[in-house]
Formats: sequence, C-alpha cells, structure tokens
Amino acid sequence: MPLSPQSSRDKFDILRGWPKGGAVEKELIPKAGVELVEGDLVEMLTDGTVDKVTLASGDDKVVFCIVEGNKEWDSYSGHYLGKCVGIAGDYEVISTKFAAGAYTPGVNVTVIAGQWDLITAGEPVMGMVTAYDSVAGTLTVLATK
Repeated sequence: MPLSPQSSRDKFDILRGWPKGGAVEKELIPKAGVELVEGDLVEMLTDGTVDKVTLASGDDKVVFCIVEGNKEWDSYSGHYLGKCVGIAGDYEVISTKFAAGAYTPGVNVTVIAGQWDLITAGEPVMGMVTAYDSVAGTLTVLATK
C-alpha cells in the first residue's frame, strides 16, 4: 500500500531506517502558504514551521524528508490538519526529488531548493547516492544527517 493516495512505491519509498531504525519521525507544521509532498526536503524555521531548504557552505542544519505532506492529494489528513510528517537521521530513500546532474553510486549529495543535488560550492554532505535510474527518473540516497 502506498504511503499516500498518489504515491507510487516505484517513485518514492523509505527503503531503510523508518519506521524502525535510525530515522526520527516528527510532526511538522509547514510555513503559511507552503504545500509539501512526500520527498520534499525541509528545514525548521525560527518560528517552528518548516519550509524547503537550500544548504550553503558551512551550514549545519537538520533536514527532514517529508513522508506525508500537507497537499490534498498527498495526504487528506495532513491537508485537513495543516500538518505533515517528516523524518531526519539515518535512512535510505528512493525519490524523484533531485536536480538534474551526473549521479553515480558513491557520489555525495547535498540539499538545494528542497531536493537532492550535487555538491558544487562546498555545501555540506547530507547523503550518498546508492543508485540512480535515469529511465525511471529516480535517485536512491543514503541520508546521513
């Protein structure tokens, strides 16, 4: 059974680390006007809400991967309550939320604009690519922070 009504296990899934394992699950409140869907990568803001994150050189932030969003087609209850569920910590995810690039297993990745991206300007390492399927349009990342 998919995680949400529109979820496709081929396109998004937590392979390891959640619900049991190294990841920590947290109920999150999106910033006003922000719609989040599974696979989005977010940071907590100073007011306690979350928004898509872009990491820069020297950043040391906790990044949450949304597993249940607040957009109506992603989660009916999340949309109704105005909340979402995210995980942080050690987990492995297969996702379509990544920037275009030359991904190969073993390459370290960071987070830019709420999605996985290649490190280009000294951004912090947030995970490592374990698989890339250009035909399916999926990236598998072992998240380490």
